[in-house]
Amino acid sequence: MNGNPTFREIAEDKGLLIGAAIDEDSFDNSEYQEFLSTNFNCLYPSWSFKWDCLHNVADRFDFDWADRLVDFALGKGCKVRLNCLLWHRDLPAWLADLDPAQHIARGIVAEHIEKVMSHFNGRIHYCDVVNEAIGDNGVPRPNGFSRHLGDGWIEWAFREAKNSAPDVELFYCDYRLKSEAKWNTIHVMINDLLEKKTPIDGLAVQLHSRLFPALSQKQIAHHLAKLAPLNLKLHLPECGVWIPPHIGSEVLQASIYSGMVRAGMRSSAELIGFWWPTDWRTKAKNWLDFQGNPARPGLYGLDMGEKEAARQVRQSLIQTPYPLDEK
Repeated sequence: MNGNPTFREIAEDKGLLIGAAIDEDSFDNSEYQEFLSTNFNCLYPSWSFKWDCLHNVADRFDFDWADRLVDFALGKGCKVRLNCLLWHRDLPAWLADLDPAQHIARGIVAEHIEKVMSHFNGRIHYCDVVNEAIGDNGVPRPNGFSRHLGDGWIEWAFREAKNSAPDVELFYCDYRLKSEAKWNTIHVMINDLLEKKTPIDGLAVQLHSRLFPALSQKQIAHHLAKLAPLNLKLHLPECGVWIPPHIGSEVLQASIYSGMVRAGMRSSAELIGFWWPTDWRTKAKNWLDFQGNPARPGLYGLDMGEKEAARQVRQSLIQTPYPLDEK
């Protein structure tokens, strides 16, 4: 790292979790593994915790890939997030094709929650129990879970998860922070869960941004401040800044990433993480240029060398007071 402190060294000195999503296609590369364990102290797979990966066949669970990644992370002294338990996407055909009565649906989902959470209890630290349940218009998303599980399904899912994994901290996760309608509804929903003493520990906020229009540090801080009264832990596990092929400034990308880190630290986020830490082998939504090169969302380049984004993120980590009471 050219004599510079790593992200992990800076973060651990401040008591911060610095995270990265693991690219499963790259995982067997020893250089990639060293990169992950050197720079990050919280790891989570990009896909292998999704329902379609763990429970692709109705009567069988497959934990092989997930166990490999969890064992690797724990062996390197990293914490682990499970993302995500219940999501309207990446569901296997056998589940998507079902139209069960409510009591049958609850039995199917309860089994999934119990098997997954009990399998990882004591080995993972955080779990996004429900992901993206609210639409951008502020209306609950009409997905299979809301349709088949009935009213109160989110509260029920959190209780089922806590019963199966009492040691794991539980989160609700969603995206598009600038959507006032969405996050007003989420605020009301979380308040209702808390009033009912639902075992929810935190909010996970996704920060994905293009270069134009970009998420600014001021915007992020403004919207995160609105969530502070909920008094829940805050995770930002999916920071990502897209550069289209052939166009776009890596300096601008770096500035946006830096703003995310500064806003997160100043909002007392416990975790700041990156969905695509490298450009190497990244097939971000298959957005390729004419030479077959992928879009470039990473802090590190195609050769896993530092981009300007990595340098500015390092400076933000060093310069931003954290925790806030040490300002």
